[in-house]
Amino acid sequence: MLKAIIVGGGISGLLSAYHLLHSGASVVVYERRVTRTPHRHCTGIVSKETLERIPFASKHTLQKYNSIFFYINGYTPFLELYSSSYFAYRINRVEHEEKLQEVLLSKGVDIRFGHEVISLVKKQSGWVATIRDWLRKDLYRDEPFNFAVIAEGFSGRIAKRVGCDSTSIPLIGLQKDYKIKGLIDEHALYIYINPTVLGLGFAWLAPIDTHKATIGVATSLSVSPARVLEQHVTKFFQRSLRAFILGEESQLYGGIVLMGYPQKVIGVDAVCLGDAVSMVKSVSGGGLYAISYFSQMLPQVALQYDNATMNRMAKLLNQLKRQYYLKVLLWQGINNFSFMLSKVIRWRTIRIRLRSNSYFDEHEKILPGFIFETLKNMLKGKLH
Repeated sequence: MLKAIIVGGGISGLLSAYHLLHSGASVVVYERRVTRTPHRHCTGIVSKETLERIPFASKHTLQKYNSIFFYINGYTPFLELYSSSYFAYRINRVEHEEKLQEVLLSKGVDIRFGHEVISLVKKQSGWVATIRDWLRKDLYRDEPFNFAVIAEGFSGRIAKRVGCDSTSIPLIGLQKDYKIKGLIDEHALYIYINPTVLGLGFAWLAPIDTHKATIGVATSLSVSPARVLEQHVTKFFQRSLRAFILGEESQLYGGIVLMGYPQKVIGVDAVCLGDAVSMVKSVSGGGLYAISYFSQMLPQVALQYDNATMNRMAKLLNQLKRQYYLKVLLWQGINNFSFMLSKVIRWRTIRIRLRSNSYFDEHEKILPGFIFETLKNMLKGKLH
């Protein structure tokens, strides 16, 4: 029987445990967090396909969306992506992770909270882990495992030791829930891009209902995200949407928002996934798409690593790499040609209907239509 150690009990570790368990493996999960309550750090917006791929996620949705408005520097939306059907869903991440924990524990998975993997060493007998027990304040070694899943999160200390590698640029992200008045469309997402203020990051407003929304910011600059959120981003959305923020519904929450891509995710009897190897969509910083897809492959990787599995994995990793370079190029273009873009915005908002709802994940497929519509708008502006 496959005996697997999973380093990290966040969403990456829990999904890994779920899929390995259903393949017949014996699983032990080590999570440094002492309490079972998950950290609240993510907005939790995913595509319909990703929602359906994550066990139990559809039962913990907060809202659904069928359009996204992008604001670049100014108060008028530059771009709208829309669909006749809902293509994005918001998950209550805390409730969902608690449900996954409950299911895994009921099926006999050993999840050890308050236990941190200090080192993982490959020996002839298998992987031997040195564990720090934060409750008892001592160290001990666990018996050998014949397969290791590294799902520890950023910065991937253990992942590097088992031979995994990635390109990573961390952004600092913070958000807060607000009471709001005058929000016209509760099924639309609003994105604000301003490289001068936010660097490689962006800001967002994600409605929960007509009276409540989450407003957040991620920035690569050496500024206080909390100050940028309170003094710039909230005022921007109030003015651009002609809405009013009436009060706060939560404390600040957040964490690291990554852009990057995995370079190597498989070692000898080991696999790395999630933030440990920047397994994210760089344009949005979303990780659940890749995590949900890759975690389903773990049983094949661990037990029968065939050509079909290898090709699926390579396709995913290449896609994440393309999206990283797309993000860098887009933000450089916005930064260098902001004056020209401001003229385009004055003519009218570019509207692109998504041919497929999967484009919410496959950002690169939107680019040709975006370029075509931008050039068409510029030509119309000159003719008029």
